[in-house]
Amino acid sequence: MALCVHTIEGMYLILILLGGSCSKGQDTGDKVKGYFKCTSKRTVATQDHTTGYDSTSSQINTSPVTTTVCEQGMEFCYNGTDLGCATPVHCACNLTSTNTIISAGGFYVNPECTERAHCINGNVTWDGEYSCSPNALCEEQNNVRQCYCKTGYHGDGQSCEFPDCKGVYDSGNGISGIYTIKPTSWPGSPFTAYCNMTDGGGWTVFQRRVNGSVDFYRNWTSYKEGFGELDGEFWLGNDKLHYLTNQGNYTLRIDLVDRNGSSYYAKYDLFRINDENDNYDSLNWEHSQANRR
Repeated sequence: MALCVHTIEGMYLILILLGGSCSKGQDTGDKVKGYFKCTSKRTVATQDHTTGYDSTSSQINTSPVTTTVCEQGMEFCYNGTDLGCATPVHCACNLTSTNTIISAGGFYVNPECTERAHCINGNVTWDGEYSCSPNALCEEQNNVRQCYCKTGYHGDGQSCEFPDCKGVYDSGNGISGIYTIKPTSWPGSPFTAYCNMTDGGGWTVFQRRVNGSVDFYRNWTSYKEGFGELDGEFWLGNDKLHYLTNQGNYTLRIDLVDRNGSSYYAKYDLFRINDENDNYDSLNWEHSQANRR
């Protein structure tokens, strides 16, 4: 048996942790500042509590105190709305340094966006490092302060990248070359891609074959992950291509040069690649334009 004393908003709560049952949401109607006490008889105990010394009668005054007993695996805590028995995962946290209540599973970021605390199982844990990306702003949105990516960028605020080469072009980068991008739902780290800025700009190149210097007779894994060098011959990778083409409506452009040096191209609208579960199938291409240059 353990005796715990908690202080919340000036109230001293004496808790005796024993076996028993206590269900969240039970209410005696005896509320104090919105907090409740459990009603189950097995969870409520009464004991004498010293309240003072009466000098007239030379007696110590005592009064009954109600204590809440939670069943094993539950804790007496504040869940963001009420005070009572709950599983630790539903317990909120009190960040005493700022007098802030963090909801269960939630987080708190300081005004400078240099520190972030999480509420996990009723305990406050701090990130080892937290800071905003150069492409992010420290601000409050919908009553939540944290790092937010600037318009045109995507990420968690700590890392903010362009979602594709169109984003690179729209930001004012009009030179073809290698840039870092991260599709909206891409689960991995940002990756580099070759961006072609001709014909309106913003083309994300996912294959280049020029002189046969790279072997394209590869297995499934190689095509899934990608191979080659971006400044030469390469295949970007089927996984990356899936996430790229499923974050919006994309046009596919194919450029060909024959042995005589004549060049041709074709465009297809609504280009999209399914995921590995569908064998990276591509559906619903719509031919929109073809020409010889």
